[in-house]
Amino acid sequence: REAALAALERAVESWARANLLGSSALTRIYTFGSYRLGVQYPGSDIDTLFVFPLEHCDRLTTFAQIVRILEKRPEVTHLNSIPDAHVPVIKMNIGDVQIDLLLAQMSSSLIGQAPSELSDEHVKNLDLKCVLSLNGCRVTDKILTLVPNIPHFRLA
Repeated sequence: REAALAALERAVESWARANLLGSSALTRIYTFGSYRLGVQYPGSDIDTLFVFPLEHCDRLTTFAQIVRILEKRPEVTHLNSIPDAHVPVIKMNIGDVQIDLLLAQMSSSLIGQAPSELSDEHVKNLDLKCVLSLNGCRVTDKILTLVPNIPHFRLA
């Protein structure tokens, strides 16, 4: 699983080098859902979120560019992009790991913050699709703050 996430990270870093003046410092990959909660099972997918700066590019163009990059990666199979979904998603396998990739753009000054640290005030002016994509991480992290005994939660 970690190798699949590392391969995804390399793919989005190649996009950042080409589109953000050679720097991937303004991008982040976050996990959420069962993987982030630590309750995944061997066949479950990994939900991921790619965050990039809104000052440099738009969501639709970046979505298409990321799909093109992933299409060229030999380790990526079963690639299916759904840009018109309620929450746009790129579904793929990297090796034998299923990955769902969401995209969200936000102010570069906020990118270093974890999505769970973003208040409603931070996201109120973002594109609705970006807010919906960010909410997966925000909700997952909120669940982790509300669980009194995380190891017990993961075993239950």
